[in-house]
Amino acid sequence: MAQSTRRLMMGAAGASGEKTYIDNVFSTYVYKGNNGSQTITNGIDNSEGGLLWTKARTVGESHTLFDTVRASNKAIYTNLAERDETRNFNLNFLSNGFSWNTSDGMVNNASHTYAAWNFRKKEGFFDIVTWTGNGSAPRSISHNLGSVPGLIMVKCTSSNSTDWMVWHRDFDAKDYITLNSTSAKGTNESKFGGQVSGSAKPTSTTFALGASNDVNGNGNTYIAYLFAGGASSAATARSVDFIGG
Repeated sequence: MAQSTRRLMMGAAGASGEKTYIDNVFSTYVYKGNNGSQTITNGIDNSEGGLLWTKARTVGESHTLFDTVRASNKAIYTNLAERDETRNFNLNFLSNGFSWNTSDGMVNNASHTYAAWNFRKKEGFFDIVTWTGNGSAPRSISHNLGSVPGLIMVKCTSSNSTDWMVWHRDFDAKDYITLNSTSAKGTNESKFGGQVSGSAKPTSTTFALGASNDVNGNGNTYIAYLFAGGASSAATARSVDFIGG
């Protein structure tokens, strides 16, 4: 993308105060499968860590998520309650995109086209956190997003029949939605919040969980994808709030 059209990502400057452009940390890309080796050059430096989210556009396959924390051939599906699955994707995360060497219909069959969304780990934009459950509540999980999350997606990666738990900045501390379900928003301290009363919303350094198997079952492993977008707690933050008719 030409320099003149690059979009500055507000609130994501590093310690040195350098400007961060959304083009450097996020890409949406459409490609045609080829049944073999294919490199997608999207300008995202995945050596810094990141998430790849793909979806077939011309066939009924699942939304499929990969990341740089788990093994590269491990996929999780947003519509299923199952643990992550290992398949022969031959995925490589690159310093300027990613590559496949597969004919798997999820990501690279020659008969289909695909969409790919690539998020780079970056303070003030996106973070990935993993933990092993201990069955206790409340459970505080640290993160390195560097800002208050606007969205948190949690999935158990070691046990089947565990739902995707999602918290959004417009929710109360104990609210959640289930990504792999059409159910309405729920409220349950065993998911988010993690205590009977006084639960705080996620902060710029931690978020709280309960003891549910969906988020903190004893001995299970979990992954969370954290996206920025929550209210800024910085003294220098500037905004206005208009109330009334």
